[in-house]
Amino acid sequence: MRCFIAVPLDNELRKNVKKIQKKFKILENSLKFVKSENLHITVKFLGNVNKTQIEQIKQNVRVALKNREPFQMEICGIGVFPSINYVRVIWLGVENGREELIKLMKNVDEKFERLGFKREKNYVPHLTLARVKNVRVNEKEKLKKLIEELKNVRIGCMKVSTLVLYRSELLPSGPVYTELFRWEF
Repeated sequence: MRCFIAVPLDNELRKNVKKIQKKFKILENSLKFVKSENLHITVKFLGNVNKTQIEQIKQNVRVALKNREPFQMEICGIGVFPSINYVRVIWLGVENGREELIKLMKNVDEKFERLGFKREKNYVPHLTLARVKNVRVNEKEKLKKLIEELKNVRIGCMKVSTLVLYRSELLPSGPVYTELFRWEF
């Protein structure tokens, strides 16, 4: 099963993110928006794991969270992957709390590297808003303009005190995430 570890978004921030997604509705035929219930910040993508690894995964996250304190995080600023001239993913960034989140990501990553999971090259805390399906030439400038207008948008703050292990099922209608386990810290 395909799994990842993430920070779930609180309900107030989900509402605020939906408001930002609506600003991109003029390009909705070119974008695939992340459903509200799927909004999260990935801490570690695990890929395919088998059921026998779940206990090991739970234990490794428990160790990574030992002595970790909750922290505040602010979601703000629009960004894109890989570049503004070839947008494949539109995302919101993390400002306040960014360093704490990167430390958490590195700590979790380190524990999983020992189990043979691939280590991340870069840590870019982000919340995916939409994936680009295909942008027509006449829409490319609209997309760039919107991204520029929203580059400093502020979504809100939340307390980070929970990680969730999700199973991801890829369906034709889009991914379905199922919570497998939750850690509070």
